[in-house]
Amino acid sequence: MILLDTNILIQILKGNSTTVEQVESFSETLCISSISAMELY
Repeated sequence: MILLDTNILIQILKGNSTTVEQVESFSETLCISSISAMELY
């Protein structure tokens, strides 16, 4: 399981193709913390 940090989530939301490609290459389950969810809300 890989916990994605808020900074990574922001880059994904901005459409940073390098970050998106790296995250998509992970074979493990991806998750975010409730704190990151609230920071993005």
